[in-house]
Amino acid sequence: ITEDENKEGQEIVQKLTDKGNGVYEITLNLYEGDQFKICSDGSWSNAHDLSDMPNPGTNFEAAGNVKVLVAGNYTLTLTIDADDETKDTITWVRNGDCK
Repeated sequence: ITEDENKEGQEIVQKLTDKGNGVYEITLNLYEGDQFKICSDGSWSNAHDLSDMPNPGTNFEAAGNVKVLVAGNYTLTLTIDADDETKDTITWVRNGDCK
């Protein structure tokens, strides 16, 4: 996951945990205005963004990347469909306020 602009305006790259069977997960603090993408193969050409989030709610919006509208500690889960990349999804849970 790359947060393109965190609260200090720095680019941060963090790795997701491989949970097996095409499921990858990360828990992290995201602040209002942060933007991120998830790269499953280390390449921006296959980056996952808001188009892969079936239910962004009012917490996220498209900004080229995924833009955070509601700060908090989130668990993001990327599920990759090995047969059809158009079925890859990002789901999220807001665990509470930033820790």
